[in-house]
Amino acid sequence: MEGTKAFFAQAIELHDDPPKKVATDGLASYPRAISEELGEDVEHEVLDDNRADGLMTMSRRL
Repeated sequence: MEGTKAFFAQAIELHDDPPKKVATDGLASYPRAISEELGEDVEHEVLDDNRADGLMTMSRRL
């Protein structure tokens, strides 16, 4: 849980405003970490395995 929260906290430091929506692969710690670090108004979308794999591939390229 702490690693997930740290990830979202670091992501927020890179941007001026928190996101309105976050897409993840559905790891159990994400909903609570998103709520605590990004705010309860942030929408959490869980992607199916194929879409999540593509998202991870894109993020590695950045």
